[in-house]
Amino acid sequence: MFQQIGIATVDAVTIRRDGITFNLTGQPVGEELVGRLATDCGKDYGRVVPFDPGDTVLYAVPSGDPGDGVFVIGRFFEVAEKVPQVIVDNPKDEHWVAKPERRIMFQSTRNSIELLTVAASGNCTIKTTSAGGIVLAPAGSELVLAGSDASTACDAVVLFTALANLFNGHMHLPGTFVIGPNPVTGLSGPPDPTSIMTSGTGIDSPNVWAKK
Repeated sequence: MFQQIGIATVDAVTIRRDGITFNLTGQPVGEELVGRLATDCGKDYGRVVPFDPGDTVLYAVPSGDPGDGVFVIGRFFEVAEKVPQVIVDNPKDEHWVAKPERRIMFQSTRNSIELLTVAASGNCTIKTTSAGGIVLAPAGSELVLAGSDASTACDAVVLFTALANLFNGHMHLPGTFVIGPNPVTGLSGPPDPTSIMTSGTGIDSPNVWAKK
């Protein structure tokens, strides 16, 4: 009788809508097998980390007869497939390290994808919305940082279109823009239709943009 648990090497991978299958070479005898990936999945959803030829895998044969089904249930790190250095260096952390040149993709059609950190001052979240927006919500009185320097701390992150609408709704006409008690000179000409603030609401000036 064929063994119910074994180790094999992946020779080829086939990915289709009806499943993910493998051509395998069993170890140590070298028998040829065809296996199906057993993973977290269902109709039109699932979690898959791609396999490559040369991967060493653990397979199961529930009935003991390969003709009834061979199921790939895991794989191994080894000399030829080394543990990523970041995992070795940080053994107490939980890791998801993508193979070089591969993307990590999360896909959801219900409400959002959310990353949550539970901090002493409250929950910090980064999430997408079902409408296509992105929400950054720091915990408590913490800030959103644009980079690593404290000087770049932001109280909020605003899309350019929203910021432009705020600017365009409050424009200082020539002679009415002041710094302290003194009007700013050099404001002249009609609104500039090529303004980067869009909609022709900028004031054309050789030296000053009169925007609040």
